[in-house]
Amino acid sequence: MEDNGTASSALLLLVSRGQALVAELFRLSDNIPPVFFVDEDPTYAEILLDFRYFKVPEFYDSQLEPDPRLMELEDEFRENNMPVLERFFQLFDCVVRYYNDLLRFIEDLKDGLYIQQSLEGMLSDPEGKQLTIEAAYLHGVLLLLLDLRLDPKAKEIMVVCFYRYKGSADIPNVDDIIKLCRGTGYNPKERQQVVGYPEQYFARFPLPRRIMSMIIGRLRMDDVYNQIRHYPSPEHRSRALSQQAGYLYVLLYFVSDVLHDENAVMREIVDKHFVDNWVVPFVTGHCVDLSVEWRPYKAARAALDNVIDAASVKKLAIGAASELEPLQKQLTEYLSEGVLTEDYVLKNVDQVMATVRRANVALQWLLLHATTRNKRLRDAMQPHTPRLGEVVGALLDVADVEFRLKQVYEGLLRSKEALWLASRAAAVDAVQELADFFSGSKVLSRTVRDDNLRAWFVTIAEEVGRLDAADPMVAGRKIQQLINALEELEQFH
Repeated sequence: MEDNGTASSALLLLVSRGQALVAELFRLSDNIPPVFFVDEDPTYAEILLDFRYFKVPEFYDSQLEPDPRLMELEDEFRENNMPVLERFFQLFDCVVRYYNDLLRFIEDLKDGLYIQQSLEGMLSDPEGKQLTIEAAYLHGVLLLLLDLRLDPKAKEIMVVCFYRYKGSADIPNVDDIIKLCRGTGYNPKERQQVVGYPEQYFARFPLPRRIMSMIIGRLRMDDVYNQIRHYPSPEHRSRALSQQAGYLYVLLYFVSDVLHDENAVMREIVDKHFVDNWVVPFVTGHCVDLSVEWRPYKAARAALDNVIDAASVKKLAIGAASELEPLQKQLTEYLSEGVLTEDYVLKNVDQVMATVRRANVALQWLLLHATTRNKRLRDAMQPHTPRLGEVVGALLDVADVEFRLKQVYEGLLRSKEALWLASRAAAVDAVQELADFFSGSKVLSRTVRDDNLRAWFVTIAEEVGRLDAADPMVAGRKIQQLINALEELEQFH
């Protein structure tokens, strides 16, 4: 992306921070000490308080301080768990700061702080568009992950403990952190839908409506990551757009009225991104079943029901299963000893890549949609899908083929320069020999003198000698032109 002022670098830095926060959230959520789950480990239950503490802090402090046993218990808890508390609280604080910095960037862009740059300009630039969308998406996904991966009561306990041990003077964003960690009513263990969730949760940290409309408009209309060229088959369009489909799922909660009321917009979104898939990955390790999650939203539900029903799901399941069987045979053939050689891969690269691509699409569909929480759709597809063992076996075969292809291409890249020079020298020698033949001084099968052909072949040899691997686009076009010229010559001589 062109460096327009410092807008691009500021946005890139912001997105990098967001990605780092997602990684930190995953790390911490996998290592929460059991003592914070007071329903399961009551060791410190008497001193671990939730957000009720903030209503009457003096009352709770007066209950703890006069009791030596409780104070000793609290000292023990603080000594053992303060490093963990600090790390979690730093995460909460950084999520709030990320949101504030994102809003500040948007305001700075609007106010012209970045010279000759605007939001429209950012969304018109390919890389700027990606970064702008990712910045908003990361804010939304951080909110979701905090609720999906952290126990709601444990979050409140962590905030209260840190507040009591550090004091409000040392926590500048304490009000926003409390707002961030306050319970939403959603419990990840129960996975039951809550009325108004998550849009009311997102409304605690909203993004400007105009910005979100423009971002969602780009996701509706554009192939943001230029993936369709890698999936040329029309049947694979939803797979090509799967990344931005996950972004749409998250970002639409910032403008939930679209999910409720914008029938035309939701039909367009569903027809482009969800016409043959309703279980969508939106961040590493997390998928969403839209047939369940979009039930409360009138426009979204109607658009999805229009394309996903029992009959269409049965057809999709049969199609994925029938696609997998011949692909499995082809993969087994590729894995036979001595098949995936450098020569074979170079000559059959389109066929091999198409097989791997089709297998990946079929496997992803089968694996994702086997997890659907919609009983009606699950019952429609189950009789027509392969057994899990067959799917996993095919997945391992695809992974093996991809690994071997990677090894072949690594070898080709290492020997690319030497192979290029050797092939170019051989081509020059062959063309020069033809030029010598038409000079009448060298015999191949019979002597024919043709000064025009001799001069032409000398020119061709010089053209071949000037081919440069450093510019593959130009070299490729030139090679194809030379091949066409030789084929035309062959027709007349």
